[in-house]
Amino acid sequence: MKNVLIIKLSSVGDIVMATPAVSHLKQETGASVTWVVDEGMASLLEDHPLADELLLYPRDPFHESSRTFGSFVTRWTGLLRQLRSRTYDLAIDLQGRPRTYLLLQAARARRKIGRGMFPFLSHTVRHRRSFRRHAIGACFESLDLLGLDRPAGEPRLVLPARRNDEMKVEALLRELGVSAGRYAVILPATTWPSKTWPPEYWAQVADWLIGQGLDVLLVGSTRDQELAGRVRSAMTQADRAFPLLGALNFRELLPLFERACLVLGGDTGPLHIAAVTRVPIVALYGASDPLRTGPWPPGRGMVIAAPDCRHCRLPYCRRKCMTRLEPGRVIEAASVCLGALV
Repeated sequence: MKNVLIIKLSSVGDIVMATPAVSHLKQETGASVTWVVDEGMASLLEDHPLADELLLYPRDPFHESSRTFGSFVTRWTGLLRQLRSRTYDLAIDLQGRPRTYLLLQAARARRKIGRGMFPFLSHTVRHRRSFRRHAIGACFESLDLLGLDRPAGEPRLVLPARRNDEMKVEALLRELGVSAGRYAVILPATTWPSKTWPPEYWAQVADWLIGQGLDVLLVGSTRDQELAGRVRSAMTQADRAFPLLGALNFRELLPLFERACLVLGGDTGPLHIAAVTRVPIVALYGASDPLRTGPWPPGRGMVIAAPDCRHCRLPYCRRKCMTRLEPGRVIEAASVCLGALV
C-alpha cells in the first residue's frame, strides 16, 4: 500500500479526532496520505505530518466566505478531476455524508471503505448512533476492516506546533500586554444554540477570573463578534477581557492555548485543539454527549454536563438545558484547575 486517500472534510473537532486513526494507518502501512478537507479547515492540516497532500473541498456556495456560485462549481469540478487523475491503493470516507460518499465514488481506488449504508460499496461501516462510543473509536472502526490491530493504550491526538505560529502568538500577546501563563481563554461560541452557554453566564466567569489576577481572552471567529460583545457588555471588568475573533487560524490557536493557564468552552472545535496541549480545560456540555465527543483522552479536563440534559444531539433545545448550568459550578471547576497549578 503506497498511497491512501482520506476523506474527512469537517468539522474542526472531527478532523482533530480523526488524527489518531490516520496516524496509526500511516505508521502501519508506511503509505503516503492524501487528505480531502474543507478549505475552511485547511489550516489545521497544512504542513502536517499526516497529510502528504491536501485536496480542498470548496466551501458551500451559500456560505458567507464563499465566492460566486460559478466559482464553487469550477472548484468542485476541479476537485473531481484531481480525484480522477490518479489511482489510490485505498480510499476511506471517515465522514459518511452524501457529499463525502460522492467523493469516495468519484475517486479511483483499488479498495474503498465507506461510512453509512450507501449503495455500491463492498466495505462500509454502519452509523451506529445508538451505540455510545467516542468519535476516536468510531474512526478506528474503518481501519478494523483492514485487519489492523488497534494501538495499545489510548491513541494520541496529532497536531504539532509550528515555530512561525508560536512567534505570531508571542507577538500578539506582547501587543495586548498579556503575559504567558497569566491569562485564561474563553470559547463562548459553538456551532449549535443547544451547545452554547448564555453570554451573561460567561460574563460572571470572566469577571471571577479577572478577580483572580488573570486576563481573559475571548476567542472565536469573526462570526462570534456579537456574542463576544454581549459577554463583555455584561461584565464589570471588561477592560481586561480581550476579544480575539478571527485573529488566528485554527493551527495558530495551538500555541495560544499552550501559553494559557486555563481554557473554558463548550463542545467546539477549538476546545479539541486545546486538548492536544497540557493546558487545564473546563468543558461545558449540553446537546452533545461527552462520552462521544468529550476532550480526548477520557478524563482530559473537567467536563460539566448541563443538569438533567439528555444529550439530544439536536441543534435547538426546547428544554434550554444549558441555561440550567449555573455559573457557580463552572467557577468551582475553574478554581480547582487553577489551584492545581499553584
